[in-house]
Amino acid sequence: MNLYKLSIWAIMIFVVLSIFPKTLIAWDAEKYNELCSTYSERNNRLHLSLGERVYDKSFNRVFDAIVIGLPDVGLTVKNMEKSSGYISGEGKYTMPLNEYMKMNDEMFQEIKDVSGRKFTITGYDYPDLNISISLIPFANYQTKVKIRITAKYPWVYPPFLESTYRGIWRTIERQVFLDENLDGNDNNESTVKISPRGLTRKK
Repeated sequence: MNLYKLSIWAIMIFVVLSIFPKTLIAWDAEKYNELCSTYSERNNRLHLSLGERVYDKSFNRVFDAIVIGLPDVGLTVKNMEKSSGYISGEGKYTMPLNEYMKMNDEMFQEIKDVSGRKFTITGYDYPDLNISISLIPFANYQTKVKIRITAKYPWVYPPFLESTYRGIWRTIERQVFLDENLDGNDNNESTVKISPRGLTRKK
């Protein structure tokens, strides 16, 4: 009787292994790591292509727009130093939930197709992000802004990272526009220029 039961169990295990070799039993860790490396490479290209802009606005105008605008998209300013043009923040960038759910589903399906790794979705939550921003003032009221967005885990799904960059730039530009309507143009502000000793302001 025991041999009979053992045979039945052996047959059942064989069937499971033959029908569901990846989704239920194992996944290819090497392919998963390769996919993660691909994501990191794509993210690095996004940092280079989307992480820098030059505005025909004064340093003060752009700096204030960033500090005010970041909370509108779920990011909290943690450190800022106006004299050096540095801002850092963190938080969960919030995009429309339907858009984020679609990206999550695409990512999970891609990982499953490539490596066989299966995720169990218990809910959707925006990833924790870190953001560092540096501003460089130029003559004639021009300001270069460099942004770098990273996740607190090794990588961010590239389409989400791209959407985050574009959304943050839109937020900054919208705030600059709002500030101009409230306060007037940049000609009423003190100018910022570069000197060998660093930033100086001229009334």
